[in-house]
Amino acid sequence: MNETAKFVRNNQVLQLQGRVNIKTVNGLFRTFRRELVPGIEDLDCSGIQECDSTVISLLLACLRMARKQNISLHIKGMNQQLLSLARLYDVETMLQTTVDS
Repeated sequence: MNETAKFVRNNQVLQLQGRVNIKTVNGLFRTFRRELVPGIEDLDCSGIQECDSTVISLLLACLRMARKQNISLHIKGMNQQLLSLARLYDVETMLQTTVDS
């Protein structure tokens, strides 16, 4: 299976696309650090094709980094799989405060 994932920037939105798992998460976070600039408002998860629990760590790390840079980042486009993982790890509330479902 091809393990690819990336962030695509479109104006104020960074869209997460592809497969987010243990093989791709470190590269994704490095990319996020480069792409997070003032003006970015949303992290769109609707392009995720597959994910495992590492996606939760990635989202929380992205929110922490944005907060450190005084950037108000909103997570959007969370599908049922992501919401189920967030519930499983009891972080749904942390993510829901920034999710416009």
